[in-house]
Amino acid sequence: MKLRFGRFEEASGYCGKCLKQVPVGRQGIRHGPHLVLTLLTGLWAIFWIRDARRPRPWKCLECGAEVYKIMSDPFAKAK
Repeated sequence: MKLRFGRFEEASGYCGKCLKQVPVGRQGIRHGPHLVLTLLTGLWAIFWIRDARRPRPWKCLECGAEVYKIMSDPFAKAK
């Protein structure tokens, strides 16, 4: 299952389900529409702030599992 995001942030992280280092992504915030609505209404800034503060979990782009911490492989040997 591949996740598709319209606008997304991508990084690398360790997936506990895949047990390997994988690309991870999360949904980004579309600031353009928020800016336009804030300029038109003024009150939309409340919703923009709420949306920006909402937690956006990282997801494995290979299996779709939620990745809680972006990190390197915990089983790799230290140099």
